[in-house]
Amino acid sequence: MKLKEYNAENSKNIVVGAPYIRVVRKSGTISFSKGAIDLMGIGNNSAAVVSNDEDSPRDWYVCITTSYEPAFKIRYKTAPIGAMFNCSKIAKNLLDAVGEFKSASLKISKEPISVNGTTYFLIITSKAK
Repeated sequence: MKLKEYNAENSKNIVVGAPYIRVVRKSGTISFSKGAIDLMGIGNNSAAVVSNDEDSPRDWYVCITTSYEPAFKIRYKTAPIGAMFNCSKIAKNLLDAVGEFKSASLKISKEPISVNGTTYFLIITSKAK
């Protein structure tokens, strides 16, 4: 018999309060954790743009903006706190890139990068769960 052990060290993927997004293929929902909301400054007037690095297909980024066109308007609520938008195409392509069929929770880098003056947060795809 060969047993594979699951324990707190090798099984805990998302820490409570950590910044992450949840992607669901069926509904096309992309939602943000409270940690992500706080880190990225998501509020009532926020919108999101999701980008994929064509040179490195597993590298995905999210930009939060207050400009709605052509960004996706984020539905934000304060009690209980939550933020989300829907796009089936993004959900499908992102989940395909990480090899997940139904859904995944993906960590977000705590340090943003700047590309041509626009701030992006890396969606960490190496440990999708």
